[in-house]
Amino acid sequence: MENLSEEFLLLWKETPPEQKHEEENREREEEQKKIRARWKPSELKLHMEITLLIKRKKMLELEELYAKKRAQKKAGEKAHNELMECYRKYAADCTSYLMFREGWIEMHPRLQFEDITTIWAMTYTNLPVPKYVYYCSSDSLQVYHAKIMVGTTPADLQWPLQVFGVVAARDNIDSMRNMIFNRDRDDCQTLTKEEPYLTLTGPTRAVGLNGLVTIEAELKVKGADKSKDEYFILETSIVACPYATDYRRAWFTGAHGSRLEISIEGLRSCVEATVFLRVIDGTWPAGFRGRFVASIPEVPGEVLLVAFGRDGESIRGDGNMTHLRHVVSVEQSGELIVSAQALDGPTVHRVVDRVQFKAKKAGRSFGSLGVGSCRVGVLVAWSRIRPRCNDGVPAELQQLCHD
Repeated sequence: MENLSEEFLLLWKETPPEQKHEEENREREEEQKKIRARWKPSELKLHMEITLLIKRKKMLELEELYAKKRAQKKAGEKAHNELMECYRKYAADCTSYLMFREGWIEMHPRLQFEDITTIWAMTYTNLPVPKYVYYCSSDSLQVYHAKIMVGTTPADLQWPLQVFGVVAARDNIDSMRNMIFNRDRDDCQTLTKEEPYLTLTGPTRAVGLNGLVTIEAELKVKGADKSKDEYFILETSIVACPYATDYRRAWFTGAHGSRLEISIEGLRSCVEATVFLRVIDGTWPAGFRGRFVASIPEVPGEVLLVAFGRDGESIRGDGNMTHLRHVVSVEQSGELIVSAQALDGPTVHRVVDRVQFKAKKAGRSFGSLGVGSCRVGVLVAWSRIRPRCNDGVPAELQQLCHD
């Protein structure tokens, strides 16, 4: 508006918006009258017929879309009711889970309960940072491992177990599932008494802890066929803030003497580290059994990134690791350690090599580990963690700025 003359600015300010719209409408109508006056009657008739056909076609499209949505809603309700019956049939006591599910659906009518978070890791590794992220810090919930336990009576579940389903976290960054464990029936994990730990591949982004975090577990044991599949863990656990920063466990009680133990810890003022591993030199040692883990100095827990000798082949042709867990939370003033460990016994691991990185708010860090006759490159992408949901942030704080 700087290029407009002072007279026009004054006129624009003095003319009410309603009057301005009326004048524009009158001018538009006059122009349309002049155009129609130049048309022949046959042309005008053809124009009207085409206009009506277009309107009818649009109405049919809208009716079809409405009918489709109505059918989808009806099918969704039927699937939901069947799922609820399935829960009630197989779960020993799923009242708290059903209450959580139904309450969540009521609070989020536009979302599906099974929707997965659309916020991914490395959000601010390269991009500009909104002010509400730039000036704030986010506490985070670190998830270390998830262990299945069974009872000792004949009526209890018996090893081995073929397990599939979901373990997920919901925080106040968004209300959708942040997957920690996610396997379908065709890709179930076999657990034994010696190896009772779920192979975690998440969270897919750091779990924010500036409010309540809900951890939900919906796990099944695979049967001889789908009709024999059975829920054995169906429960939620709330992690509240303020919280104890000590290493702790969240317990989930299941059917047939089963329990799920998830080891967690609250960390203050964190950044998000996304870890990538790749063979960059030499040949991977044949028969190597071990694992790569991430840890933080003076913190007892370790985040298992990938294990070898338990889940089959983990090195692709291009040298990248498969079945890799990527995301680790690190305190802003802290450090991240990535270690290569060899298996020296049933449960004993020996550190072969390790590399240490100083935490950053953005950007990347690179190091390498020696594993036998090869070197494994370690790439860490750093990002701030969004401290809260966009919906709760004032518009003036959502402007972009750089670190």
